[in-house]
Amino acid sequence: MLLLCPATQRTNAPFTPRVDKARHQQRASHRAVFSLNASAHAGAFLHRAGPKPFSVARSSKGNYPVYSEMRNNNRRSTVLRKYSGDVKALIKELEAVTGRTVIQRNGCLDVLGNHNAIITKWLYKCGF
Repeated sequence: MLLLCPATQRTNAPFTPRVDKARHQQRASHRAVFSLNASAHAGAFLHRAGPKPFSVARSSKGNYPVYSEMRNNNRRSTVLRKYSGDVKALIKELEAVTGRTVIQRNGCLDVLGNHNAIITKWLYKCGF
């Protein structure tokens, strides 16, 4: 005879959460596409051997100076700071890595969209 708790109507069976399979598959496929795109874009200019004509310094805590900001109308923008050297070469490579146009503003490089993970991975692979 199986006894149920009258207050909660539970049995001793293990808990199995409900999963909306369509939503779960959609999120999983989005993550997979993003990770594939990020690794493909980040390796776009790694075939060039030798030093880069630009450099990117790290922050005082040792992190990359890549930040995300909210622009008007809830647009997310990625900002790269603390760079030096050939700015045109850096802009050209960032455009190839992210697939978006890069704008130079007040000593910062702005990329429309959230590209923190892609740019950080690319900087790491470049050796900065």
